[in-house]
Amino acid sequence: MTPPDDTDGLSTEQRNEPNHTLYQNWERVFRKIPGFEECVCLRRVRCPDHKDDPDFFLLTARPVPCIGIVECEGFNSRDATDRPVSSEGVEQLRSYFERWKPYRGKGEVIYKESIQDAFQTKLRRENNLALWGGGLDEWIAKATSKATPDEKAMIELLDAASQNIVSILLYYRGNRFKDEQVENFARAFRHRPFFVGTVWWPEADKLTGGRLLS
Repeated sequence: MTPPDDTDGLSTEQRNEPNHTLYQNWERVFRKIPGFEECVCLRRVRCPDHKDDPDFFLLTARPVPCIGIVECEGFNSRDATDRPVSSEGVEQLRSYFERWKPYRGKGEVIYKESIQDAFQTKLRRENNLALWGGGLDEWIAKATSKATPDEKAMIELLDAASQNIVSILLYYRGNRFKDEQVENFARAFRHRPFFVGTVWWPEADKLTGGRLLS
């Protein structure tokens, strides 16, 4: 498939970082990440301190409750196969991780400041309702595996999951990273849970490679 060109009406971000398409394919991509096989996803969930908003937010209750903070990087090129790796996503993820750390075990704060906001603030609401037509109630029921939305269960899950925050860096790319490139990422995220992987570009419909590092 040929990547879209400048005349198709897509924004620069859509051409280079097709996050809108990845969101439509989130189950096929994010549930391939170890530990997130049963996760649910939201797009552009702000950090509880309101100062940043990662590209995607993952939440899972099983096998271990955890939160995944996802940042995606793209390439301004038709041939996104062997381009130099940008450090921008690394720095952003490190910043996100530091912003989330003070909220470990504070599920109620995360719920009010991050999750509810994802269905209230205009742009985030539009993005998330496009996938979760039933809104916050539908998402809570799915995340907690309850027949009906249970706010108390949601907060308890966030309490537990926020103790295990995984930084996830994905590159839209036509090939997988070489071992030495992965080792460079490992050094940047030493002593913290981290997943680095590649997503097929520009279709954004499958995880083509990745490693969980810690």
